[in-house]
Amino acid sequence: MTRRTFNPNVKNVANQTGFYNFVTSAGEKATIETFFNDTETKMKYAAEALIGRPTASTLLEYRLTLAKFIALQEERTPIFRDTHNHTVRLANENLKPDGFEFETPTENDTREFQARFLSDFADYFASILLKMKWILVTNKSDKPFWTSDNPTFRYNPIRSKFFGNLGIESKGIQLHIPISSALAIIICDPLEYADIASVLPAFAPSVDFNNSGQVIHSRQYVFSPRDNFALAHEMISKDPELSNPNRPRIVIGH
Repeated sequence: MTRRTFNPNVKNVANQTGFYNFVTSAGEKATIETFFNDTETKMKYAAEALIGRPTASTLLEYRLTLAKFIALQEERTPIFRDTHNHTVRLANENLKPDGFEFETPTENDTREFQARFLSDFADYFASILLKMKWILVTNKSDKPFWTSDNPTFRYNPIRSKFFGNLGIESKGIQLHIPISSALAIIICDPLEYADIASVLPAFAPSVDFNNSGQVIHSRQYVFSPRDNFALAHEMISKDPELSNPNRPRIVIGH
């Protein structure tokens, strides 16, 4: 993020031409652009239904569509590629002294890896989401939910001393997904949050939590229907690294 605010053309914002194009090992040009068409079309109707009738029954009715879309959304962003490449770099830093090193992926390698990951694992990831607890969150404050170029973010209040705690099946895991400025979904650990209601109101502190999560987990852009980015500016002032789109996404412990 550059700390600059502007009114974009919504049709083209955060769009990269040819983002899903790659060349196979056989030298053939390939793309998975059309891979998203059916899910995106169904997601449009699901979002409209939820916004028009924000109830637990509507959420249940469209949960399969939402799960498939969220499964794709989590892994289709530039951050997925950043994380993949950063993982290889960190692994090489730790393994090189022992005489082992992974080949550094080219941009095309990373594009192909992401494409194959999406086509091979999106349905599996969606099946896991469908087994989790789903909560519809309705915004009761005068602040809008923000979204970003990496809109699904993970949070876990349960810390682990020895292991990461953001895996999709980790105890206490939460996925936060804004649907509109007034509506969001939380998908979470079905055991840890079994007693939580299926529809919850969100007031200013909860909205700030979502919006701060969008800032932390975004790559370059945060979106709001209003020019109200004081929280983002405050967060970046305290931690300027948040404005670095290439900031590390993972840490390997020693």
